[in-house]
Amino acid sequence: MRKPQALAGAAAMLMVTGIALGAALAQDKDKIVAERQELMKQQGRDLVVVRNFFQGKADQQAALDALAKVEKSVPTVPNFFPPGTGIGEVSAKTRAKPEIWKEHDKFLAADKKVEQQLQTLAAAVKTGDKQKVEAVYKEVDFCDGCHDTFRAPQR
Repeated sequence: MRKPQALAGAAAMLMVTGIALGAALAQDKDKIVAERQELMKQQGRDLVVVRNFFQGKADQQAALDALAKVEKSVPTVPNFFPPGTGIGEVSAKTRAKPEIWKEHDKFLAADKKVEQQLQTLAAAVKTGDKQKVEAVYKEVDFCDGCHDTFRAPQR
């Protein structure tokens, strides 16, 4: 009689452990969504510094420093989109569409394109020519390269 009780106890323990692990995983996914949203906001703030440079509101070194931070962070963007962190998959508010994972090669290519565009922008900022920087800045699609395809509209 002890064996069925022991098995039932073990099964109950496994179920509780599974529920706890599931809750922890959900919290991890919500955390990664929050981290990626903060990363994107920081990239936006850094790009504003570049815009401020060609508008005469920031100096060249500030623009170069901000660009260096964005150039360093953009290659990490795919790491902030693990499977299971899209719309309806986490309790956190997200606009990450399923296309990110269905068309993952396209998503990665969009990120690589931004990396290349940032290099072009950095080269322009290094010249100090604000008109050139503004022209390149306006050509670069930064966030739109991904957001247009992989981000749901705000509701």
